[in-house]
Amino acid sequence: MTFKKILFLFACLFALPLMLFAQQKNDSLQVKEFSLQALEELLMAHHPVIKQAQLLSETAKAQILTSLGGFDPALRSSYQEKYFGNTTYYSNWNNELKIPLWLAGADLKIDYDRNVGPFTNSQYATSPRGLSGVGISVPLGQGLLIDSRRNTLRQARAMLGYAEAEQVKQINTIWFTAVQDYWDWYYAFRQYELLREGVGLAEKRFQAISMQTVLGDAPSIDSVEAAITVQERQIELEKYKVDLQNSRLLLSNHLWNESRQPVELPDYAIPATVDSKKMQPNPEILNNLLALAQEQHPDLLKLESRNLQLQIEESYRKELLKPRLNLEG
Repeated sequence: MTFKKILFLFACLFALPLMLFAQQKNDSLQVKEFSLQALEELLMAHHPVIKQAQLLSETAKAQILTSLGGFDPALRSSYQEKYFGNTTYYSNWNNELKIPLWLAGADLKIDYDRNVGPFTNSQYATSPRGLSGVGISVPLGQGLLIDSRRNTLRQARAMLGYAEAEQVKQINTIWFTAVQDYWDWYYAFRQYELLREGVGLAEKRFQAISMQTVLGDAPSIDSVEAAITVQERQIELEKYKVDLQNSRLLLSNHLWNESRQPVELPDYAIPATVDSKKMQPNPEILNNLLALAQEQHPDLLKLESRNLQLQIEESYRKELLKPRLNLEG
């Protein structure tokens, strides 16, 4: 094996740990103290489900724009001509601009016709300058109160309220689960810290009793009992360490970076210290939240939007039972 190959192998061996460290660095958050506010910022900014939920209202708004297309003006034009043997038999040019109006399902019409030639039907013949006119069509029966285009638009607007309520519901569900996992991690960390302190105290007690046993101030059985206590607490500490690790992994399920890649909370991260006084719920705030939930709960808003959609559809179906009668002028 040549010297260059040996040098290349050593370079690869040294580079491999660096590559693994870089990969681990990209897959984990670089934080020491992780607060609930930091969790909220990461969640709202990068969580894929929340990003997807934010598209619900945008989709509903796009549906409204689509339904507004039913009120766009429509231009129709046709041209017919017969020319044979250096003779123009007829030349018919008909144009119509139809403008839907919001009121009563009426349509405003603007016409321009130019029908000339010796073989043009006298009923439709015009002067060489053509003939223009303005008219309006108003439904007196079916379509007066609601028609297809107004039904579609109202349904789309009601759907916007439904989509916004569904968006809030999905975000609340994700946030509620994330907060639960955060406090589970917080509780597991505090338990682990208390038990680790207990292990330290048990070890100090064992050392003190062992010293007394050596000096003859305490029986040997006391040192045995103290040693058993240390072992029991160490075993319990390992169990709490596993619980802490599991709670940290559960919390990491909610963490994503700017590239929409999952990231993991590092082992050395600790929850932010919380003032116990600030954790006490304010009764006034709780009452306001309960009152707000009774009026603005996403499920209630979804039911209201759905009920509105059904009412609109019912009105439209009843309108279809009326006879068609249009007034044109």
